[in-house]
Amino acid sequence: MPLMAFTRLTGIYLLFCGGLAAQSFAGIAVNSVNGQPLAGVHIKLFTLSIGAGMTDAYGAISASDGRFSIATIPAGTYVLFPERTGFVQMMTPSGAIPLPTVSLKAGERVTDYKLEMTPRAEINVRVVDDYGDPVSNVAVAVSPVSPGSPVAASLNENRQSFTNALGEVRISGGPGKFYIKATPNNYATQLPEIRTDGSSDATFGPTWYPSASSEAASGPVEVAAGARASIEVRLTRQRTITISGTVNGIPQDATATVMLTTYDRPGGRRLNARPNQVGSGGKFTFTRLPSAHYRVIALIYSNRSPMQSQPVDFTPDSPDALDVQLALAPGAEIAGSLQIAGDPPGAPVEKRTITLQPTGEPMSSPTGATESDGAFKIPDIFPGRYRVEVKPLPDNGYVRTVELNGAISSTLEVDLSRGVQGSRLKITLARDAAQISGTVVDRDGQPLGNSPSIVILTADRDHIVPNQDGIVKEGGKYSLKNIRPGKYWLFAVDAFRSGPSNGEEDFKRIAAAAEEIEIKPGDKIAKDIKVLLKEDVDARNKK
Repeated sequence: MPLMAFTRLTGIYLLFCGGLAAQSFAGIAVNSVNGQPLAGVHIKLFTLSIGAGMTDAYGAISASDGRFSIATIPAGTYVLFPERTGFVQMMTPSGAIPLPTVSLKAGERVTDYKLEMTPRAEINVRVVDDYGDPVSNVAVAVSPVSPGSPVAASLNENRQSFTNALGEVRISGGPGKFYIKATPNNYATQLPEIRTDGSSDATFGPTWYPSASSEAASGPVEVAAGARASIEVRLTRQRTITISGTVNGIPQDATATVMLTTYDRPGGRRLNARPNQVGSGGKFTFTRLPSAHYRVIALIYSNRSPMQSQPVDFTPDSPDALDVQLALAPGAEIAGSLQIAGDPPGAPVEKRTITLQPTGEPMSSPTGATESDGAFKIPDIFPGRYRVEVKPLPDNGYVRTVELNGAISSTLEVDLSRGVQGSRLKITLARDAAQISGTVVDRDGQPLGNSPSIVILTADRDHIVPNQDGIVKEGGKYSLKNIRPGKYWLFAVDAFRSGPSNGEEDFKRIAAAAEEIEIKPGDKIAKDIKVLLKEDVDARNKK
């Protein structure tokens, strides 16, 4: 997955330590088209620290014969990023971070690395409307026709640019065969027009070159290394919908917001969300919306107790909705108790925080704290599904069971979508948690080193949430504690080599190749894990 999307899903950071040794990295930079040596290439080797950016950087400039050398650097895994005006480095994507790496073992001297640089390709795009006039502020994005084809290695994850006042934009990068998509900015919160001349308010929608409303109907653009292509995209008018209405029940001194969320399917993955502040009289409007799966919900999150409305859903076939009524209401309170299995009745309970983490909507995470007898109350809960979390856990502890109104949840999730009021929660902790620790190794059985990676232990391969506990430390070490007994899938993901991980579907694909493991109460398991590489994942998933 892209570097920033990997950072939102895991919070991973990369640390690098090590004493200086006799490792070195040298080779020759050449033009990939004619094979001639290339002078003036700035070769960079660096490690990554999420939040701090590049760290421990080493560099060199190729000489007139293309030769370069970086001496006396610590062993480890480095990002290789060369720069020269007019050239790019091409690579076949194999991981979430679209950059090549170099690994140096202790005492290793690389003397013959061949660094191929490819002349930049350029695509000049002009975007026009149905009258042939230029359109400004249109986002133009480029994507390879074949997802596995080589791409230009880049630190810049923004793969789209915007047209200027002349409707033009220049896209520079690696050669290849691409789809070109133009997406106008339609200002989805402006007021709808009242028309009496019989015309409609159809607006421009996402358009693929040359003038197609879908990628499947588009024509690819091919550009060779060092070449330039000029194309014109004629925007297409597409059906749009308007969603407007009134938010009711807004307190006099409060400001409400209506959130419009787009999904890939009903109850599916959230694609994006955009807020719209409610106007006078509680009115709100979203206009010129492309056909899609939408949900609108009104919210108040301020210093006062939060309020929320019922959600209203729309499908791609929905007509304009001009009188949506969203009724704000305060959240409800749930009461419950927490106990630790094996403790005598009446034993005092250490103060702990109970958090209900939403697995979809709503958007808040209500919390409450236990009293000395284990009783707790959690206010401001809105209908939805939640996962129960308890912090801090006792030593070697875990959440054994969660009961909602007497029914035990096997997944530690509770379904409050039909209402909260009058519900009761019972949480039981246990002190016989399991532990797993070991080393993450590469294909050759060597410790993974300082490559950004994470160990994932999941009981549900269809719903994977990486967390900080699985961060792989220096030397490939990992340690997972407070594990609830049960059956799991255990695997390690490397950001450079395990394939894309830009969302739940990609993690599900990687997890499908994982090892199943059964964990019993009190287990202390020592286990080395071989990192799943993209080619291994693809091969196992074909079986």
